[in-house]
Amino acid sequence: MTDQLLLWLNRDVQLSRKVVAFEVQFANGYLFGELLNKQGLLSESEFADSFVDASTLKAKRNNLSYLKASLNRGAAKELEIRLKDEQIAQIMDEDRGASLRLLYQLRKKFLEMPNDREPQHVKDFAPRLVRKPKGQHEERFFETTLQKVPRTAPRAEYELHRKEFVDEHTRQMQKAKDEEVSVAAALKQQRAEFNQSRLDRMMDHKERVNEMNISNEESWQANIRRTHKRIETDLLFEKKTIAKEHAKIERIRSNHQQDCGYKMDVESHGLGWFEKNLQRIGIDTSEHAGKQPVPRDDGLGHEGIQASNAKELYDQMREMLPHAGQQKVECTTHMKKIKDTKKASDLAQRERDRRLRRQNVENQENQQEMEGQKQEEDLLNWLRSEAVG
Repeated sequence: MTDQLLLWLNRDVQLSRKVVAFEVQFANGYLFGELLNKQGLLSESEFADSFVDASTLKAKRNNLSYLKASLNRGAAKELEIRLKDEQIAQIMDEDRGASLRLLYQLRKKFLEMPNDREPQHVKDFAPRLVRKPKGQHEERFFETTLQKVPRTAPRAEYELHRKEFVDEHTRQMQKAKDEEVSVAAALKQQRAEFNQSRLDRMMDHKERVNEMNISNEESWQANIRRTHKRIETDLLFEKKTIAKEHAKIERIRSNHQQDCGYKMDVESHGLGWFEKNLQRIGIDTSEHAGKQPVPRDDGLGHEGIQASNAKELYDQMREMLPHAGQQKVECTTHMKKIKDTKKASDLAQRERDRRLRRQNVENQENQQEMEGQKQEEDLLNWLRSEAVG
């Protein structure tokens, strides 16, 4: 029935614009007025003054109010079609089937009217239309509704009259169902494409992260090798410097020993020659000669020290002590060794602390990297499960 209405409006009546959607295009009432004008029920001036082609609420109310007045008590009252306020509200709200029912009634009345351009007997004896083959809607309507009603019952005529509306309702419901299925399929396809795109993006990101990690690892190894090489160079330079200092000290010591003559087993000059001459005159120059600090049995001083009182003992013991200058040199040397040892110990402790901090930082970075990889793997597994589901 919808196809017949569209064919009649677009080919026979030929409105100002092509009709595609009844509810939307007839909602403002302008095309209803144009239809009455095409059929000669409204004059051109009356149509132009009363109907406005606009989609505002005011234009809709004016157009449909004038249409109601024309059908109920105006120039089109001979059509015997009564338009109610409830039907006008449905047409304005673009309810499904509201405009279609009114158009069906108007078409039926217009076809029953005599056509002055063609004799009535020509229309009466016009060739009959070819009967269309019955389709799925007709079979369903016959099986669900008409088959239960006796053929001679008044109910049969009502059901046949209602068939077009039932078929239209069935087509609209089927169309809505098909649209829902297509929308669901499109949504599912979009979700699958989105999941696939996110998965591809995740894989690309993971590959870039792996490449970056490899590059960072290679850079770190190169830096470590350079640092190690620099430390080895510094150590070699330090060893060479120390060796030079030792050689310098040995050279100075050797020169000093040569000048002073206190080398071991040298008796031609220096101290060796002097001690040899002392031995010639009977003076013992061995390491056991002279006074030895051996404690006495009575506890008063040492053997070899002849003292009658504490003062003499103290004086003789002070004489046995080394020279003050030698003591100062030995104390200075000893203190220097203590300070060097303390400095080396502090430097070693700082180096150990620095290495420990660097190890802690590296451990934290490795832990964060492992946690990041674990999160990426969990997200990748989730996306795969969503894509499969």
